[in-house]
Amino acid sequence: MSSALTPSHTVPLSGPFAGKCGLEGLYPPDNSVSAGPLAEMAAEIFKGNGEMSDRAQAIVANISPFRGPNMDPGTPWEIGYGASRCLPFFAWSSSTLTLFQRQTSAQLSILTA
Repeated sequence: MSSALTPSHTVPLSGPFAGKCGLEGLYPPDNSVSAGPLAEMAAEIFKGNGEMSDRAQAIVANISPFRGPNMDPGTPWEIGYGASRCLPFFAWSSSTLTLFQRQTSAQLSILTA
């Protein structure tokens, strides 16, 4: 497999970039999991993320703050899984602040609330 990223590659991808870049986005199965016991749902998500990441040829990750100062908790798993397969990795964030700055800001807002 070539290490070049071409428009025919598939990547775990969220956000508006897939179509604009001619890439096929792969999305985590979180929203398509059947309702049931939490352990079964977690196992289904884990399995689906592995299958999705096995099809990927690169990782394009949205590391923007998600429900707090950190990225979505599934994103580091996808990044690490891709890294274990030596996939090319690209990331973006909607925040220009460092994680330290976001954490500090979140802590201050809790203390002053």
